[in-house]
Amino acid sequence: RTSGKVRLLMRREQILKICANHYITPDMKLIPNAASDKSLLWHAVDYADEMAKPEQLAIRFKTADEAKLFKNKFEEAQKLSEKLVVFESSQKSFLTVEEKLVTDSSEQKVGDAGFGLQGAKKEGMWKCSTCSAVYESSVTVCSSCSTPD
Repeated sequence: RTSGKVRLLMRREQILKICANHYITPDMKLIPNAASDKSLLWHAVDYADEMAKPEQLAIRFKTADEAKLFKNKFEEAQKLSEKLVVFESSQKSFLTVEEKLVTDSSEQKVGDAGFGLQGAKKEGMWKCSTCSAVYESSVTVCSSCSTPD
């Protein structure tokens, strides 16, 4: 199944432990580290430890050219994510994936962190077993971690 989202999955070089696992979103800012042209910093809601947690992430490359290539691919992924702003209008759809959940009769704010409805589970709703986000029953896949209902 193709969702159109781009996920960054990074492992430690020798032990292969996951150290970054998150979607690349248009609002992320990839900034160069002040100390080196070979390293970059950004913030994301990361799932490397299987629990959603806001993190500041950093990556260092052997050469400045490798860092530039990573930055270009990261920005390319952000542009793809911008095109994914509106899903099928026949279903409940997300506008700006982390801001609003549009329902047939009303709009409900989702919040800045992008965690579903961020409230208690109500009748006709389901709670994601991975990240605990709460969704309308018509939404079949968690927008935070892509876990199906």
